[in-house]
Amino acid sequence: MTRNIRRLLRDERGIALPTALIVLSILIIIATSLIVLATGNGRSAELSDSGNTAFALAESGSAEALAIIRSAWNPLDRNLVPNSGVIAREGGNVSYSATLDRTATPPVWTITSTGTVDNPTGPSASDLTRTVVTRAEVVPGTTSRANEWDRVYHDHPTRCLVIDTITLYGSVTSRGDICLENRGKIARRDDPDAYTWVRVGDDLFAGPDEFVGTGGDPLDRFDIGDRCRKGTNAPHRPCDQTDNVWAHQSGTDIGVIEKPVVDLDHWYVNAKPGPNQNCTVGSFPGGFDNNGFRDGSRTASAEMTPRFSSYTCQVWESGDKVGEISWNHSTGVLTVGGTIYIDGDVRFDDDGQLVNYQGRGIIYLTGDVEFDELVCAGGNGSRNCFNDMTNWDPETNMLILLSGGWSEYDQGGAEPLRPAAFQGVVYATEHCLIRQDFHVSGPVICDEVRIEENDEDQGGGWPSFFDWPELETLVDGVISPSAPSPLEVVVVEEVS
Repeated sequence: MTRNIRRLLRDERGIALPTALIVLSILIIIATSLIVLATGNGRSAELSDSGNTAFALAESGSAEALAIIRSAWNPLDRNLVPNSGVIAREGGNVSYSATLDRTATPPVWTITSTGTVDNPTGPSASDLTRTVVTRAEVVPGTTSRANEWDRVYHDHPTRCLVIDTITLYGSVTSRGDICLENRGKIARRDDPDAYTWVRVGDDLFAGPDEFVGTGGDPLDRFDIGDRCRKGTNAPHRPCDQTDNVWAHQSGTDIGVIEKPVVDLDHWYVNAKPGPNQNCTVGSFPGGFDNNGFRDGSRTASAEMTPRFSSYTCQVWESGDKVGEISWNHSTGVLTVGGTIYIDGDVRFDDDGQLVNYQGRGIIYLTGDVEFDELVCAGGNGSRNCFNDMTNWDPETNMLILLSGGWSEYDQGGAEPLRPAAFQGVVYATEHCLIRQDFHVSGPVICDEVRIEENDEDQGGGWPSFFDWPELETLVDGVISPSAPSPLEVVVVEEVS
């Protein structure tokens, strides 16, 4: 009996070691599988995150190219978006390009943007890339593009836009030459989202101390129709840093340079209030017209802000106020709304008087503008913007003065000269003269922009041009029914 028990125990000892080895092998296989599975899941997550980053980079490049096209005055310029090259961004790189098919109906842009990130699986692995292809059609728009107005525009093809001593901020367009003198400069806007584009129809003349953009703050784009001439250097094109021209893009395709089209005949008939629609509440001193024809028949200049009297003129239709021009001389507040038309001259002519205008509107006039007051956007009558010119919101308060003749903006004839300024939009069919120590924040669009020094017997001095908030929308009165339909860029497809 004892012998049998001992024999059985010897048999069990012989089986234990192989069994233990088998169990250990199984455990090792299970542990290894778990490690491999965990590592694979981790790598898969890293790959997914990296792929998402590459896709986000590709979308950012597509959005950037689309913004360039949409902000252009001519979205049918096929050279708007050259190949960007590789641009370093947080998390990786992006590159984009765009082509325009003008034979398509409607014309269509195809934007190809690729985001690239390092492959998380190791340095020897290929980079991860994601590509987004965006198709955007150029179609007729329903409203006038604000960026056609959002600039300084000089329409004279044979007279130079002379920028002497002062700095112009934002987009500048000249059908003819631009002449920079005595440290005159063109600088990009302060708003990083605002697109700054300078277009010169003919030549750019500059010296060693005159600049278009700077190395530290280049313009978005610069185009010239002829050549740059810096001092005694040989003229050439395209312009570059040797000409003191600093821009992210510089070329020679200026496209069609056109002044925004307005229709005085249309708004003479349709303005509310105006010659064919008088005030339904109150009255306008002297009326809007004398004879029913757009011929400047209103013989006396319309003083918009008389120092010692007030007026109210509103037009109501079906319970809605559709237009207004009202002035309260006690508070110094001018209220504007809609489209107003005056068949004659207009004056803001009480030297240095502080005016705060409220509302969004356009004043059309057949004749000329003379302006020497301090007119600020917004406020309740006490807001002085002379030393704070860029601080206004065109979406809340925007006044456009549109002259069928010429405009003069200065400090008047009183001694001593009083502060004078305007936050708003200046437009003249003929020339605009801006002189003395006048301050202006807003677009200036004229046949000829003349910027002049103050008379020596009045102390000298130049006007000051300030940056202004980007115009996002305009009032109805700038839309001309007889003008070509503006263009809009509409995304129709995005494939990734």
